[in-house]
Amino acid sequence: MPFPVGSIIKRSVGGIAGWIYSHMGVYMGEHTVIHFNGEKKKTRDGVVRKETLEQFAAGFTVKLHASPKNTDHAKAVCDAAERLFRNSTNEYNNQYHFAFNNCEDFCVACYEVRYA
Repeated sequence: MPFPVGSIIKRSVGGIAGWIYSHMGVYMGEHTVIHFNGEKKKTRDGVVRKETLEQFAAGFTVKLHASPKNTDHAKAVCDAAERLFRNSTNEYNNQYHFAFNNCEDFCVACYEVRYA
């Protein structure tokens, strides 16, 4: 189940919503994922987490959503995710919103980062 480093990966959120919605994260390599998780409580207290691929999967099948364009892009995606994870006052922590500030927004911000 390894993915290219810097990939955006996804898995079901489970239940009826799992037919429509996925939970997404950035694959960092070495079976590690950084993701913005507010899905369990559906409250604003979601935080950017670094977890194992197994923890991220939560029993669901993990699929590739988007691969990085090249090795420079992969590094930039991972660097962006790591920066947000390390910054406890980032624009995601404790600001979760189902529609406007969620795991997909986090992944898009990391994936669309400028790189050389």
